[in-house]
Amino acid sequence: MAFKESIKFKKIINHNGVPITNCFFEEAPENILATMVEDEPEGFEGPLFLQKSVKVSIPNDDTETRIEISIWFSPNEDNDKMSDIIQSFFDWRFKDLKSKETAMSFDESGKLILNFNKV
Repeated sequence: MAFKESIKFKKIINHNGVPITNCFFEEAPENILATMVEDEPEGFEGPLFLQKSVKVSIPNDDTETRIEISIWFSPNEDNDKMSDIIQSFFDWRFKDLKSKETAMSFDESGKLILNFNKV
């Protein structure tokens, strides 16, 4: 099985209504590689076994609003593999966003802002 094909995602909605997606390899679902939290509320406690990396702001395809994704990832995986895992999440979660060009920039708070020119 190819590396990217073995990456799986499980999305849950926690008791506060927050969408949380865990990423793992199919052969080891108990080993969470990354956790993505949509629109992380104030005071949200992330997973203790992962390190927080960055918030990514993505245009919501249906409205003029944006979705903020907070990403925690495993310190046990190399950066290239984690990059592939995170990219696989965005491909899985935002498959309806088609773009010719992607513009990325960091705002003053360190949040990564993505903008798409839709096809």
